[in-house]
Amino acid sequence: MGGIGRREFIASGALAALGLAGCGATPSPTTHATTPQPTTPAPTEPSPTPPSAPDWRALAASLDGTLVLPGDAAYAQARLVYQLRFETAMPAAVAFCASATDVQRAVDFARAHAVQPIPRCGGHSYAGYSTGDGLIVDVTPMNQVSVAGQVATVGAGARLIDLYAATAQAGMLVPGGSCPSVGISGLALGGGIGVVGRRYGLTCDQIQSLTAVTADGRIVTASPESEPDLYWASRGGGGGNFAIVTQFELAAHPIPPLTLFDLPFPWAAAGDVLGACSSGSPQLRPSCGPTACSSTAPARRASASAASTAASRSRSSRCSTA
Repeated sequence: MGGIGRREFIASGALAALGLAGCGATPSPTTHATTPQPTTPAPTEPSPTPPSAPDWRALAASLDGTLVLPGDAAYAQARLVYQLRFETAMPAAVAFCASATDVQRAVDFARAHAVQPIPRCGGHSYAGYSTGDGLIVDVTPMNQVSVAGQVATVGAGARLIDLYAATAQAGMLVPGGSCPSVGISGLALGGGIGVVGRRYGLTCDQIQSLTAVTADGRIVTASPESEPDLYWASRGGGGGNFAIVTQFELAAHPIPPLTLFDLPFPWAAAGDVLGACSSGSPQLRPSCGPTACSSTAPARRASASAASTAASRSRSSRCSTA
């Protein structure tokens, strides 16, 4: 028997014989219509439940801390941050959280009602990350600091002055910045440059573990052994990007003999000074840490000489030896 081509195969009704066009009698060679088969509609995903209007009274009742709302007497002060360029921000509410559970409830509330949660500690963010029109999750009530051996347990709301005062009583220090009102959370999570950084490292290098509330409302401990990815990301990855921290365990170091001094210089020499700092720092001992700072305040004057007067509108390079 000779071969059969594609056209002949279709025309002869071979498809019907194979059961692909239905069972029973074979249609005539000139009939190509088939009976439409019923179709089953594709399953559809259920529509997400739209967020309900925030019940701020319910949130306030659930917190051990305090919730401040627009119209409250404390709101005008509670909404402000250190950087007054953002003083026009009007948060929906400010939750002063007294515990990790408070933070968890605030995050759950924000997620349920489609309100942006905004972590805040010292409020020093130059980019304005500490404020906005959402729910401010303020951790400053959690500011306890304790030192045991070479570990400092630090509440996420502690300011640097709190940290330094507590560690100094134990003869220890945690490397950090020089502004006393900066919050430990923003500093540690964002890096943390300080005058003893060349000897001991950045503040983020001192994080041994941290307790945090994730976006799905879990309270977790991140360390090299537990939640290692979150631990890695939190050591310099930026505050509020991955979770809201409620407590740190930081490495503490013995306080060495320390000398601080400023070297004023005129603004016109800034390029030379910064260049010398960049090129010369690798040759310095690790115990010497130069930090170039800008300031509009008059420089310290050793005398009323013309040279010191000319430096009154200057910048300074702060150095430390430890």
